[in-house]
Amino acid sequence: FLILCLHRDYTLRIMFAEENIDQLPPFLQVPGEMSVLIGSFNWANTPLGPLEQWPATLKFSVNMMLSSAFPAMICWGRSFVQIYNDSFRSIIGLQKHSAALGESASATFSEIWQTLGPSFHRAMEGETVSAPDTMLALNDGLPEEQYFQFSFSPVRDESGEVQAVFVVCIETTKKVMAFNDLNAYKNNIKRVIRQAPVGICIVNGDSLFVTEVNSAFLQIIGKRKDELVNRPYKDAYNSAEAEHESIVEQVIRTGREHTVKE
Repeated sequence: FLILCLHRDYTLRIMFAEENIDQLPPFLQVPGEMSVLIGSFNWANTPLGPLEQWPATLKFSVNMMLSSAFPAMICWGRSFVQIYNDSFRSIIGLQKHSAALGESASATFSEIWQTLGPSFHRAMEGETVSAPDTMLALNDGLPEEQYFQFSFSPVRDESGEVQAVFVVCIETTKKVMAFNDLNAYKNNIKRVIRQAPVGICIVNGDSLFVTEVNSAFLQIIGKRKDELVNRPYKDAYNSAEAEHESIVEQVIRTGREHTVKE
């Protein structure tokens, strides 16, 4: 395939990616489009300077980042100049990717920098930081919610000084959506219970903790809600313990409904 690189000084370079990978510096000889793009980029116009002048720590970090099976990015210096791998490019999106390489992460992620920025700065101070289930609007500007767990790790040089932030992320959209769907289902169940014309009490776990109870049930047993919720049912309603305990055990054991007529 062809790689077309248009630099900020409007210099256009056209190359065959696979044929030119052997011509790249050794630390960039990792299969993938971003290796070629990084090798052909005009870094002299960025705070990193020309490629041949990069420090060993930066070269090693970029090689590790390009070799990662996960979306990964190196953000160098206090301005967080971005260098990322093929997998991370899909997270940035095509529209942002055209300007993101060599740009500050604060510019690329300006819409969520208030959320991500503190994690970058903490990593530059030597911390390893995790940002779980962070929402990004992807799909090239279309309103599409996708969630990622980010890890921010400090990159130190041979003297131990932090020079960059190594960012790795994994997508958690399915997990977040499943959790949201479960919560919506639970809230819907609670709403149905509260509006039911008959008395209903929901208990969970071996101790049969009361998790939900409606007004009709409270009126029948003459209790307040705070006397039942988040407490074992038998502790909150002692008069029913002996009568109901064997029935509850039977229902748990068999999984079958049991009706008691007073």
